[in-house]
Amino acid sequence: MKATIHADSERQPGGFYWYGALDHGRLLRWMTERNLTVPADLLELWLTFGGGEMFETEEILAPFGGPEYALDFDGRNATHHECGLPDTLFVFHEGTWLSAVRRFAPHYVTLDPITYVVTGEFGSLDHWYKSTVRNEFAERYRLGDGPHEAA
Repeated sequence: MKATIHADSERQPGGFYWYGALDHGRLLRWMTERNLTVPADLLELWLTFGGGEMFETEEILAPFGGPEYALDFDGRNATHHECGLPDTLFVFHEGTWLSAVRRFAPHYVTLDPITYVVTGEFGSLDHWYKSTVRNEFAERYRLGDGPHEAA
């Protein structure tokens, strides 16, 4: 079964600007160098799309690569950690809100961008996408069945 984010990017390609697939070996080395434990579904997203922009305001941080205006994963995470983001989290999405991965389940969380208090928890990348980004933008971008409540 194809992830909703992938299906939506095919259904409405104008709403997504992906930076391009990443090399598997290079991505694994990059993760090892940073001691990052990345859930399989985010790893798959990075391998397939490499990060990118969604709906003009939302960005999936790319581990490396992307255009010069792309948000830098290392730089953005360093800044957030300096401002109080716990070491158990890394930011993977910035936009209308802040989203991160934590080392324990549920792995996907949304955060208050000032205090880094967890405001939402999601069991998968698909659950996160349906409950946050898709829920906000589905109607505007005509993604078919409209806003979702993820199961």
